[in-house]
Amino acid sequence: MLLREPATLRTGDYYDENSQWHPGVDMPIRAEFAPLTAEESADTGRTPSAVSYRMVFLWPDVLPAATAVAWRDKLYTFVGPSMMLTVAGRLHHQEAIITRATG
Repeated sequence: MLLREPATLRTGDYYDENSQWHPGVDMPIRAEFAPLTAEESADTGRTPSAVSYRMVFLWPDVLPAATAVAWRDKLYTFVGPSMMLTVAGRLHHQEAIITRATG
């Protein structure tokens, strides 16, 4: 598996159950991206659009969760949780659907 593209997993800022503030964390990774869908609206006066990709990556052990990924200077959000793929009973890689909407 070749993970050629640099990207950054991002966690959101949040308060934990003890009301302790945790600032967001950026974790650089390498991943592969494959286009899935692209949509544009035909509504007059607006130019909303959305694109989705399938992202294949290795999850860093030090990052418990991520809410977004920055790739090629654009921010994408996760559509649901990432999927873990195993080979011979061991985690091989993860896949996620990411999307970016504008307008």
